[in-house]
Amino acid sequence: MVRELLVIIDSSIVEVFVNEGETVFTTRIYLEKTERELDVSGCSACEILAI
Repeated sequence: MVRELLVIIDSSIVEVFVNEGETVFTTRIYLEKTERELDVSGCSACEILAI
């Protein structure tokens, strides 16, 4: 069960922390600045940081 979700995005990396690091996922991304949008719905404890 996801209780907390933290997503950190910079110019080429996305890091996702679920439940204070219980599960962690990191991936590389190659997006143009105009393509960098993220929509999160249905999560009251979600935080998104775009660096």
